[in-house]
Formats: sequence, C-alpha cells, structure tokens
Amino acid sequence: MKITKTRAICSSMLLLLTAIACKENKKLSDSQLLSATQQLFSNDNERFPDYNTFYKVPDSFSGKTFELSQDYPQTYDSTKVKYPWRDIDFTDKNKYQNYMDTVLKYCFEGNTDHDFKVQKNTIRKWYHAPWMHNDDQYIVNTSHDSIYVGAGREALRGLTQEITSKPGQIHDLQKKPSQTWAISFYNEPGGYTFGKVWKGQSPDINKSDFPEGTVCFKLIFTDAPVEEVPFLKGSLEWDAHIYDNTVKKDIKGKVVKKVRLLQVDIAVKDSRAPHTQWAFGTFIYNNAKKGKDWYEKLDPVGIGWDNDVDQMNDINIFPNNFINTKLRENIINASLLKNSNSGNNPDQAYVTHLGIGGRMNGPVDNQRSSCISCHSRAALNSDYDALDLADFSNKAYDTVMFKEFFQKVKGGVQTINYKGKAYKTSDFSFQVSMGIRNYQNHLKILQQIPSSKIQSKRVQFDDVISASENTKQLPVITRDGVIDPE
Repeated sequence: MKITKTRAICSSMLLLLTAIACKENKKLSDSQLLSATQQLFSNDNERFPDYNTFYKVPDSFSGKTFELSQDYPQTYDSTKVKYPWRDIDFTDKNKYQNYMDTVLKYCFEGNTDHDFKVQKNTIRKWYHAPWMHNDDQYIVNTSHDSIYVGAGREALRGLTQEITSKPGQIHDLQKKPSQTWAISFYNEPGGYTFGKVWKGQSPDINKSDFPEGTVCFKLIFTDAPVEEVPFLKGSLEWDAHIYDNTVKKDIKGKVVKKVRLLQVDIAVKDSRAPHTQWAFGTFIYNNAKKGKDWYEKLDPVGIGWDNDVDQMNDINIFPNNFINTKLRENIINASLLKNSNSGNNPDQAYVTHLGIGGRMNGPVDNQRSSCISCHSRAALNSDYDALDLADFSNKAYDTVMFKEFFQKVKGGVQTINYKGKAYKTSDFSFQVSMGIRNYQNHLKILQQIPSSKIQSKRVQFDDVISASENTKQLPVITRDGVIDPE
C-alpha cells in the first residue's frame, strides 16, 4: 500500500496545522466525536465496530467477514443455571483435568459445528468484548510506503494480535519469530457484565464484577509453519488477514495467511477459589494425543487459582519448565514437560516454559509472570493508564518485587495502589480494561481533529493517523507488559 502525499504522517507542517486547528475546536460530546469514525470501522449500524477496516480485505476473499456478537443480555438470573463443573474439585491433582475438560466441552458445544461463529450457536449464547477492534497504534514503516495499524481485530475472524513468539519459544525447530493472534468468547453472565460496563455512553469499570458461572475461553493461533512446530499437524486452521511479518517498522501490509490453533485458555468465575474467585486453565494442541477431531487433541497444561504468594523458591530459574512441588494453588501436567526419558515423537507437544517459579502459564505467555497474576492486574487508574503487569526485564526478582506483582488480589472490582496511584481492577478481565483503554485513547485522538470536520462527517483515516502523532496516547497493554506507544 502506497502512502500518498495526503498521508504525510510525519510532516511537521501537518502536525502544526492540526495543533492550530485543535485550538479552534468546539467542545464536542463523546458521541459526536465517535460518530466521526464510526463509518470508518463499521460495516453496519451496530453500536460497536466489528474490526479494523484500514486494510481492505482482498478481492480474492469470497467469505463473510467477522461480526461482533454484541446483543448483550440486560438481565441474568444465576439461580436458574446448573453448571456441569460445579461438582468437580479443580484443586485436586487427580480431578483438575476432568474439571478443565468439562469446561472445554461446555465452551465448544454448538460452536465447533459453526466454526465459532457464535451467533449461530443454538445451545447457548456467547459474546465478544467491544472496543478490541482498534488501539490506534500507527507506525509508518521504514520505506514510508505502508503502515502498522495496531493489534486490533482483523477482518476475517476478529482476531487481535498478541505477543510475538521468539525462535525456540514454541518448539526447538522454530527458527523465526511468529505472530500470535487470538479471540475470546464470553458466556451469558459474561455478556451481561459487558452490557453493564458499556450501558452508558462511556464505559464504567466499576460495573465489571462478573457473576458466578462466568466463563471465558480464548482461541490462540500462531502463523508458525508445521515444519517448525510439528505437533501442530492436524490442528484447527483458519485464514486470517494479518501482517506480512513480525517487525512493525518493516510491515508492507496485511495478507490472508494460514494460522494454526496452538493454545486454548479458559477462565471460570468459581467461588471455590477462596480469594480470587477465578480458576484459570490452559490447553495446548498435541497431535500425539488420541482423538478423531482436533478438539479431542487439546491437552491440559495446568490450572491456577491464586499466586502462591508465600512460595518464592525457584522464582529466578529460567527456563522454568519444571514442577515446583511447593506450590499449592497451581497444578501442572508433568507429561507435557520434556525430560531425559522423553522420546522423539514429532507429534508430541511439550511446553518450553511455564510461569515464574513453575506457576501455570501458556506456551505463548511470558515466563516472568503467570496466568492468574497477570490477569489479577487488569486495572486502570483515573487517567485510564494501565497497571504494570510484571517486571519483564532480565533483572532477578527480589522479595519486594515479587510481592508486588504476585500479591493476593480479590475477585470483583478492587483497588490496587501502585507508585502513588490508585488502580481499579476489572475482575481479572483484560478484555474490559483493554476495551476501555482503547475507547478513551481514541477519544483523545479525535479531540485533535478540527471540530468542523467531525461535525461534517469528513474524517478519514489520514486525519486519525495524523492526529495520533500529535496525541499523548495511553500506554498499551500487552503480554509483554504495559508499554508506552511507539
């Protein structure tokens, strides 16, 4: 994609004119501001856009593009629902896999039949999180002929970009970095909560207390080829409209590319987790596992329901693919850890790392954190800045640092004080905190665009990109932590 003279994003003159025009702006309401770009991101009249439409889908693609499931229920009665996992003890090393498999079956019922187009599910309803379509992270490439437009939802499946896996992170044969793209789904109580958070014009993090029985599951894909990750043979494959490479400043555009299911995460609001009220589990696709269909070959990596805050042994041992026998709130499937007795079956999946100190984590997650600790820090302050998730440097964790990032956090909406600021948690949901961040960040950018252009509905992507260069944007939340916009 060529950038024309009108897309001279780095032009100091354009930035100066934008700044001058901003001073002459009228004060517009949030709804007036958002209406300016609604048509840029939406193919329909729904409130929440489906995906980032900057890069158009190739004419060669004849399928249907992604549609956000956003008919959020206005009421929910938890007393009428009996969940099949409630009688299974997930803290029991002999029963946690049964718990995880039962939850996974619940998640996939009616969805595998329709290739996860959840609006077609006739068994139960599932919903997507709003405002994951765009994070306004624009980076012009080194040749100034194309642009990285952020990690927002792509057009074909609604996948959002996540952490880039490094060579060797997924498999020893992995020679190149690979892109990771994912999509999350929430059941009815989860959808009800999103409806509460986004009921008004502006989202309210104080209403993000998810009810008992909320389930979220996440499909995580990689574009790594089977030649580099042999155990992905036979996994679920999707076409996705993703970047042509992993280096943001070398992006030439988006292409339709095969991605393969590597990991499935589940999160269950379960009050039997005495403090967090959440149980987090992770599966990895394992072609060596017996099964006819791909979803029968998903192997539980482990489950975690709190941070084991008093266990600081082995927290600075990397890689951390080992069983820590002192942990009491995390359980790991030892069969997925390679050892001297492991064979050379190319279909067999092994995890190359876990979370810190052997805590539960997924194959593409950051080994200096863990599932439960990372999600416990899904939070924003009054300026909509995100809470630091962990220390992702190479420094050794000391006691103070560990107790900060792996503290006990209660379920629901809580307050965490960090570096002199108060942060409200979004009940372990990044989909809530990220969505609110994206929404508020987009408003900041729109405020830099002349009000006359907004009111006349003449705003184009060029205007948004140019305004973003003149905006102090909110930090971005990623699996590598909270990072300032580039």
